[in-house]
Amino acid sequence: MSTAKRQEDPSASVSNPVPPSDSSPEHSNVEISSRNAEGDTDVASPVAQMAWAFAELLIEVKDSKYKAPFSTRVIKDPAYRSAMPASQDRMLARGRTTRYWVEIFNHQHRQHMFVVSIICNMASLIYLDQSGAVYTQPFDYVEEPVALATFLYRFTKMSPEERGHDPTTSLASESERDVFRELWRTYPDSAIGRRNPAPILALKHAGTPGWPVYALSIYASWSDESKSLSTDRPFTLRRCFVGRPHYMSGSLTGRGTRGLVAYDLVDERVMYIKDSWRAISEDVSSEYDNYRRIYGRLAALNAPFHEVGLLAVLAGGDVQPTPEPTAADRCTTATLQNTRAQEVLNDGLSTAPLMRRHQRLVFKEVCRPLEDFKDAHELCDVLLHALCAHSLAWGQADIMHRDVSASNILICDTVDGPRGVLADWDLAKPKNLLSNQKATQPSGTWQFLSALRQCFPETPWQLSDDLESFMHVLNWIALKYLKHESTYEDERIKTQCRWFHDVYDARAPEEATVKMDERHIKLNYIVAGKPFVTVCPLRPDNPLNILLRSLAQLFQEHYQSDEIQTIWRTPPPQPSPTLEPVTLAAPVGPTNLNVLSLVYENLGLSPFPSAGTTTRAPPRKTKKQPKATTPLTNHTPIIRLFHAALVTPKWWSNIEKTSNQVPSW
Repeated sequence: MSTAKRQEDPSASVSNPVPPSDSSPEHSNVEISSRNAEGDTDVASPVAQMAWAFAELLIEVKDSKYKAPFSTRVIKDPAYRSAMPASQDRMLARGRTTRYWVEIFNHQHRQHMFVVSIICNMASLIYLDQSGAVYTQPFDYVEEPVALATFLYRFTKMSPEERGHDPTTSLASESERDVFRELWRTYPDSAIGRRNPAPILALKHAGTPGWPVYALSIYASWSDESKSLSTDRPFTLRRCFVGRPHYMSGSLTGRGTRGLVAYDLVDERVMYIKDSWRAISEDVSSEYDNYRRIYGRLAALNAPFHEVGLLAVLAGGDVQPTPEPTAADRCTTATLQNTRAQEVLNDGLSTAPLMRRHQRLVFKEVCRPLEDFKDAHELCDVLLHALCAHSLAWGQADIMHRDVSASNILICDTVDGPRGVLADWDLAKPKNLLSNQKATQPSGTWQFLSALRQCFPETPWQLSDDLESFMHVLNWIALKYLKHESTYEDERIKTQCRWFHDVYDARAPEEATVKMDERHIKLNYIVAGKPFVTVCPLRPDNPLNILLRSLAQLFQEHYQSDEIQTIWRTPPPQPSPTLEPVTLAAPVGPTNLNVLSLVYENLGLSPFPSAGTTTRAPPRKTKKQPKATTPLTNHTPIIRLFHAALVTPKWWSNIEKTSNQVPSW
């Protein structure tokens, strides 16, 4: 058993865990290393570091109750259930403690874990899983040592699964580990590797020294590469090797999503595994079921899934136990990995957490993040593909994504060039459930939520909410990575950074829920029809600026419609003047017209303007009364604007990408 004790800076050792003194074979294949001045990890460390990857029991000791994360008082009133003191020192201590818990969950494959919190002479025992934390009443372990001693004794007698380890995972052998860590050097020999560098870079990251290599046993119905999401094939067992996660959640509870670049030694292919804990509720579909529904409705298109902006699912669903269960076992929930904390937390809490179930999805493609776009034209082209995927899912499968964000739009490199992919359908809902007001789980990423949803989260989800999120993604990326009017002035960029966080990170003022409040900056800009950013070159015919202004006016018109005005108590300001007409020239760049033609054919959209024609921004209203209906009843207006900008050849090459201009606070 290894114990993890208090340290002030847990992030310093995250990438270089040192195994504990246990000399069992379980720990023998992990290097002891630290970073030298140049950042290399090949220098032996004389200083002990935290072994997050091998911690079995977290024991945190505090010598002062005034800096303790939890209360040391015995709670006698059953109605008083909070053990969270609100002083600043104690909140900071609680934040550090939670960080330790998150590090262990991210470094290991766990269902739950146990924690011992010792504050002076008082101790509490804590159980953690993705639904929450359950803690005992504080007890004096000096005067009454039996309780703590009994727990420690029983803990040593537990099996790895009882301690919280996922039974479908195991440490890879030394030879398997060495093969996995060298894959990034050998994988480029394949045609796929030469064409697409994303898997190579992802494999190099996954094989980071100091992170253990695991073998995941995935028992599911596996599809071949030519057919996605087969349900008619028998269940088979595959071992996929993973290392350092490509993506890790920073939250202790909830979905706990991790992205893992995996390698199947049998088929010799790189895959991407999404590992998460889904909420169990009557009105919450699993991401696997959402993909099945979308794929089933789009099967008649007979097109590669990346061509319609979707990932190809090779296998997935709820994590099944191994060895192979019978068909009857697969139909029950007793053998599945479910959280248990909610069984205690649901007793007396006003907002009861849901039970969560472990699931994995295996995808064929390894993609680049949206923020890795090469130039502004590729950025808008990728967003257009994602818009088309959204329109097909909504028009053909009646499914709303509900979490359009910069992290959920990916770039898939293919033989025909980069394609945009709309991923993460775990919060999606079918049309018939959108009006359900039961708040079973949060929806959307705050930075990209529509201004309406931020002020009125209880309103039914509408198509316009998702479409507005696409506009916020474009503005968010442009402010961070494209040179704009504030880029070249230090003081202005500092002001811009502060403004950026005020727009996208700040919570809505309470008054904004009853009136259009100018302190809600995102809402104020939309109502005024004002673009959030103007990129360089600052020319009237810059196609990206035209797109940004046109989107601002489109959503201004939407917020002036009767549907939106009935929500607000005060009318919006008057609209800004319309833009001048823009003449479109010949198309340029890899705009995916095949995807667009699928959208036209299946959603009945009229053809887009061809080269040499003229397009205008949404017309300015001439009356003070709002329009009867919103222009965003379908995807046509916003897709037209993106396409009109992409087929304009001038000035795209002059829009420069730069490093991140908006660092985190």
